[in-house]
Amino acid sequence: MNQLEYGLQALLKRDEIDTVKQRNISRETALLRAAADLNHLGYKHMTADGLQQKHVLELIDYWTKIGHKPDTITVRLSAIRWWAKQVDRESAVAKKSKSYRLDEIAEVTKSLMGNFDEKLSKITDPHANMSLRLQAAFGLNVMESIKIRPAVADQGYSLAIKNTWRGKNTKMGRILLFEEPLQRVALDDAKALAEQTSGAMIPEGRNYIEQRRVYERHLARAGFSQEIGGQYRYVLWRYRRLTGRDAPAEGGPSLDKMSLQSQKEHAFATRRIDDEVADVHPKAVRAILESNHGMPAA
Repeated sequence: MNQLEYGLQALLKRDEIDTVKQRNISRETALLRAAADLNHLGYKHMTADGLQQKHVLELIDYWTKIGHKPDTITVRLSAIRWWAKQVDRESAVAKKSKSYRLDEIAEVTKSLMGNFDEKLSKITDPHANMSLRLQAAFGLNVMESIKIRPAVADQGYSLAIKNTWRGKNTKMGRILLFEEPLQRVALDDAKALAEQTSGAMIPEGRNYIEQRRVYERHLARAGFSQEIGGQYRYVLWRYRRLTGRDAPAEGGPSLDKMSLQSQKEHAFATRRIDDEVADVHPKAVRAILESNHGMPAA
């Protein structure tokens, strides 16, 4: 139990006004979840009386990104509101959850990930599904996303890809730095799945070739590009993080309408993404960013 969790437990035990046991249990669950998530977001030494507005906003952003519905976040905010009152930090959280426009945020997030998520939901093989999520989160190629051993690759804030996961003609591994909550969630989910089987994204009873065939069948049925898979989602998402705007393929300004500065940023982002994604030709990266649909046809 970290310092924040201990402090919240003390507040809950001190509370003698609310005698509704079920409500206390729900509050405790929500607060301990918030404490764990704050720890994950980098607040390792936070105390219960250190609650600030930025913590609440980061939690909302994190919960939205990992797919929690507005109703779930509203319940958690109610618990945080109680916490804020106990430590005289009521200004840290809005009196009404409506102020955070949770429904609008959820709609924006859904629209950004919609096409990918729709197709991903059709991938019923859990290992193939997870391979696609890893491609989308880190830009891994197909072989890397199947052979990877997540528990071995996880270095905290970087992903160490071994050369043996990359192909016969590759003599060197690679290191991928990351800091986004969505990437950590995908990696932790991959580790949990791998622990149940071989340690990689290959279930017991199959070898790499067999799992690759299963993966390709599922991709074809769902309408994914065999060559790009989930990497197209990484390319578009990474562009947004590097430039602060959508790629032309997602409704951002086209090259001929960009300012000189924006064109420079576009060129920089394209080169950077070229370096980060595995075995995707630079022309393919540009096609993904600048096409009308954001993804090559299957």
